[in-house]
Amino acid sequence: MTIPPLPLANLWTAFVDSNGIGKIIVLVQVAMSVLIWSFMGARRADLKRIMHASDEFRRFFSEADAILGYYFQKPLSHNPLIVVYMAASRRLVRELERVGGIVAGVGDTTGRTLSTASMALVKGVAEETLSTESLKLENGMGALAAGTTIAPFLGLLGTVWGVLDAFQVMGAKGAVNLSEVAPSLSTAMLTTVVGLVVAIPSVVGYNLLVNRIRRITISLDGFTDEYLARALAEFGGDKR
Repeated sequence: MTIPPLPLANLWTAFVDSNGIGKIIVLVQVAMSVLIWSFMGARRADLKRIMHASDEFRRFFSEADAILGYYFQKPLSHNPLIVVYMAASRRLVRELERVGGIVAGVGDTTGRTLSTASMALVKGVAEETLSTESLKLENGMGALAAGTTIAPFLGLLGTVWGVLDAFQVMGAKGAVNLSEVAPSLSTAMLTTVVGLVVAIPSVVGYNLLVNRIRRITISLDGFTDEYLARALAEFGGDKR
């Protein structure tokens, strides 16, 4: 009983038999696949760290008695949620200092209230920083989407090129000889297969990353609303 060759063996044979254009397209697709998966792996790890740090900070923030308790520790972090917190808190402290002088700690904020205009400034800073950090979360996703889209189109290009090659051979010979047109047909089929092999799992990975980014963005929105509500509860009211 003859065992049929494995699919990978068929692909390798098709690659070896392909012309120069077909081989170049396949190599470009393979290189794109390596770059795409390298980026997705690094991005997934980065988003996982962001989600973990954000969850921890939100628990800390929710349990803290004073909204500015963490601010005076002067943390250095690139986590988007903490960046929003620090930017809004800087503006909040600035507005509090306008009311009653230097604010060096939570104790200095006791009894101070802010006007509606001051609270609006804090809200504006928080929302602007939120928008900026949300955009940063999407860095590289456009290129990733382009890569997953380009791969199958490169395969289509190889298919069209291979079929064109085959017709040129048949036209030049004046007859159909399978052994002569087979390399061109192999190019046509191979580039399409490789393009789909690259694109399908890449699209799945892309959608998983998009879902993670959406979850982080929703968390940022929720935190910003919570921060502003607490700021209003602690310092709201125009008593001047």
